[in-house]
Amino acid sequence: MVADQDTYGRKIYHFVKEFDSSLPFIKPVHSTYFGLENGEKALLSSFNRVQLLKYESNLRVTNVQDLADYIFSIDTGLEDALNKQGRYDQFISFLESKKNTQGYIHISKDSGMYVGSEPY
Repeated sequence: MVADQDTYGRKIYHFVKEFDSSLPFIKPVHSTYFGLENGEKALLSSFNRVQLLKYESNLRVTNVQDLADYIFSIDTGLEDALNKQGRYDQFISFLESKKNTQGYIHISKDSGMYVGSEPY
């Protein structure tokens, strides 16, 4: 079973809050669905052995407009608020300033796969 932990959602939330904490954006919470943080416990009810195999899946965002489009696709009203305030371009510039010296924004994404064996 494959699972993701929403570390990238928290990073995006912090970008928005750093830019302007008064803007509408929902803080991500731990998932109540199957994920890395709760998958082993869920699977141990059906398997004697459960192993987590983690893999690298970090994001390297080079085009901040793509990141902004993703952020705006989360239905929070952020894009509307920025447009009403005339700050859309300022937000894009802020994201651009977050690029590292290699020219990208690094966003951690914790991913992995659970392998269950020896079913009950």
